[in-house]
Amino acid sequence: MIKLIRKGLFCLLLACLLGASTLMTDPTRPPGTVLTPAGAASQGSLTVNAIFIYPNYRSAIINGQIVMIGDHLGDYTITSITPFAVELSGPQNSQEVLPLVTPVKQERQ
Repeated sequence: MIKLIRKGLFCLLLACLLGASTLMTDPTRPPGTVLTPAGAASQGSLTVNAIFIYPNYRSAIINGQIVMIGDHLGDYTITSITPFAVELSGPQNSQEVLPLVTPVKQERQ
């Protein structure tokens, strides 16, 4: 009888944990944001989240994926990481520069 109760409680606990994991969201994420898989990035959707400059290497986070010089991100290759931008070379030797901060354009009134 005790074993049956333990099995029942275990199954109930497991069901609660599995059900709750699908409902959990990041409370710090702004509402309305959509996550995209790290490998499915076209140039229009590439966003630099952070840049790290160390004495021996440089890395960046693009669309939530950590990359270094020479890494591939979709059809693009990381060619340079500077303190404020990441440079990529793409198909047919196209060059792209992704800024860390998107410039804000203000209209004068």
